[in-house]
Amino acid sequence: MAYFLDNYPTSEECANLVLTEEQEKNCRVVYKLDDEGGACFDGFWNPKAEYSDEYVIVPIRSTGCTVVTLYPSSPFAAVKSFANVIGSGEDPLIDSKWWIELWSEKCNGEVRPNACSSDGKFYAKSGRSETLLKDVIFPYYNEAERKWNYPVSTADCSPSLVGGHILVNAEAASTAPRGSGTVHIIPICSKHNIAIAEPGRSFGTGFYMKLGGVTSALKLKGYLNGVADHLEVFKGEMRHE
Repeated sequence: MAYFLDNYPTSEECANLVLTEEQEKNCRVVYKLDDEGGACFDGFWNPKAEYSDEYVIVPIRSTGCTVVTLYPSSPFAAVKSFANVIGSGEDPLIDSKWWIELWSEKCNGEVRPNACSSDGKFYAKSGRSETLLKDVIFPYYNEAERKWNYPVSTADCSPSLVGGHILVNAEAASTAPRGSGTVHIIPICSKHNIAIAEPGRSFGTGFYMKLGGVTSALKLKGYLNGVADHLEVFKGEMRHE
């Protein structure tokens, strides 16, 4: 059972972040305890997942986040590709409700985006060669049947947008690397967020993406200091579930 650090101190970067009641409740980040009295970024909270005592879950206000600019071409810091963070898009309802709003508030003057940040294509590697996918599997949840369906769809953008959790300069989706400093939030369409390149894969895997232009992004810091001390002092007062 994970520890929920609902009252963990607010970071300086997020001190003035305005959130709705729903965002306050659901907008959380998962950290894994280390042996040095701190905790490293591990991913984005999935309310359907189970976590062990090694994990602490904190509000988005507690983690540091800064606005950065991602460039598709640059002599210094070009983002040549990006891929999804595995496990961050399994609940599209939560994604479409608040991660996109968080990006809009921090990166775009509270204006919601109207286009996917990708160039609209799906890329994969075949050996050392880059290939363009023609089709992908685009899952959707059938409320009447209460199950996921997995139809084949053309490899292009879908109309709805979410706040996508991505790894910059990656060519394969993965869980967030320990202590990661490469996790960003940018607007991407639902298809780029949860499409599957091959049957049986996790949501958002089997392909990578490229930026369609210069993009503002919310970059999350990958380390919390003093978590072990906070747990020791407030363990009796915090949720453990």
